[in-house]
Amino acid sequence: MERKMSFDDVVVFDAVTHARNSEMLDLYTGTTGGGFRLSCEGFSEKRFLCMDIELLEDHAQPFYLLFKAKGSAQEAAEDFCVTFGVHPRLPMTFVFDFNWFDSQNLFPYRTTGRQKLVIHGKPNIIQNMSRMTFFVKESFHTVHIRVSNLRLLDDEPIYLQPQMDLLDEMGQYVPKTWIGKQPSIEAMVTNLNKQYSEVLEDRAGFYNPKWSRWGGWLEKKLTSGSGLFATHFDGRRHWLVDPDGYAFFSVGPDCVGGDTKTRIDVMRHALRWVPNESEYPEAITLHKNTI
Repeated sequence: MERKMSFDDVVVFDAVTHARNSEMLDLYTGTTGGGFRLSCEGFSEKRFLCMDIELLEDHAQPFYLLFKAKGSAQEAAEDFCVTFGVHPRLPMTFVFDFNWFDSQNLFPYRTTGRQKLVIHGKPNIIQNMSRMTFFVKESFHTVHIRVSNLRLLDDEPIYLQPQMDLLDEMGQYVPKTWIGKQPSIEAMVTNLNKQYSEVLEDRAGFYNPKWSRWGGWLEKKLTSGSGLFATHFDGRRHWLVDPDGYAFFSVGPDCVGGDTKTRIDVMRHALRWVPNESEYPEAITLHKNTI
């Protein structure tokens, strides 16, 4: 069962209302952020809070969903927070599951069109909340958003599906162009072979001129070098040093690697090409029935 909610009942703050009716709210938020608030009355009767969001900009944008508990000492206090990102110009269905108030899942499952969502806050329940705030994070310019179809549901809804390609065959973002964007697979292969030949001819040419042959920072000599990557403590902080003794900066093991996996099932229809499961079985993995 669905309970429709009216935008006539929300309070807009730090934003300019471009258009508004009971079904939709079209806003421009300022550089310091802005959004709208509404009462949590009746939220506990359902499990899911849902709304459709469209970011009318050419870049992604972070958002907050903030909940204020009943009896909070300070008016501005927010006792439970959700952060998430939205793709530009891609209408999406945002869903908040009230079960997330148990704080047992830091990164809830991905859904179509929504970037990573993170839960912040101690365990609580929706019955304890008095107010919800939808907040557009501060930006370098005004941000144009459209929010519609605000409702409470017993069951998870059907998500809006992208009606455009987002990634091409090479994993490049389709809606934008930039210097170095490859026009075709053939051009990419030619360019990679050219770069590889240049590296073989002059290995140093592949690196930043401020890097050592190992990728260390030439402006930060820490030791005489041991011939191996090592650690060094300068009395204040610990450093990783390259075999020649220069400070070496690493992104570490988190999030980056040749075998990094990307979930595609929720956005597969927005990809121009994905590996055929029978032809490239090593490229496809299943985890909890997701691809």
